[in-house]
Amino acid sequence: MRTKVQSQIQARVGVETGSEAKSAGERSKRSDGIRIFEGRLVRFNLAPTIARQLTGRRTTFRYSKGEVVFFSGAAADMVYCVRKGMVALYAPEENGNRVMVRIAGPGDLLGYTNVLGEERSKHLWEAHARSNCELAVIERDHITRTLQSVDREVLLQLFDRINTEWSQQVERWVSFLGLDYRQRLTRVINELAERFGTAEARGILLVPEFTHSDFAEMIASSRPMASKLMSELIEEGVFIQEGRQYIVPIK
Repeated sequence: MRTKVQSQIQARVGVETGSEAKSAGERSKRSDGIRIFEGRLVRFNLAPTIARQLTGRRTTFRYSKGEVVFFSGAAADMVYCVRKGMVALYAPEENGNRVMVRIAGPGDLLGYTNVLGEERSKHLWEAHARSNCELAVIERDHITRTLQSVDREVLLQLFDRINTEWSQQVERWVSFLGLDYRQRLTRVINELAERFGTAEARGILLVPEFTHSDFAEMIASSRPMASKLMSELIEEGVFIQEGRQYIVPIK
């Protein structure tokens, strides 16, 4: 039985494969998530040629804002890499609600895929397009075949780094749940500024626009609570509001 993603690969219009992927790579800019991801692999001691082989056979999907990428519990037979835009990862709760775990941007992977072991992994979280975005999808079997030519020691180091990053994400989420709402909000905005911000005279400008409803979803609170906390933090000078954007001041 084909998975939902496998069906999408056969049906979705506007995908990019084979020689199209090669020509698109020639046109891509440094902000393209594929180039960022390849750079990370090289920093993990993987040869540039192998990094390009891994990403060279891919399918690009275009998702509209709010569209579901995958649900929690879905088979993780594909590796998803954000090329452009942002994707929100959510942890579903037993009561049917969901809490935003993190926002992934260009070069980030969505979830964890076991590409070496026999056991197929499943997605822990669910993913939704936070904006209009493009995702590069690479099949698990292609990655497994490509990595067969890699030195065993380099391969072990690579997956140790990947497993460490994944563990850090899970640990961050567990520790996050132990914080109060104010601490959660402060951490969320600082993390967003670090990943999606740009330096300006007063500090780091958070480029994407986020509403109080967005912040409420990120800290698992009500919108009125998020609004109250934001007002307090701005009044205390922890953050600066610039229209619909926020600045993390220089300490």
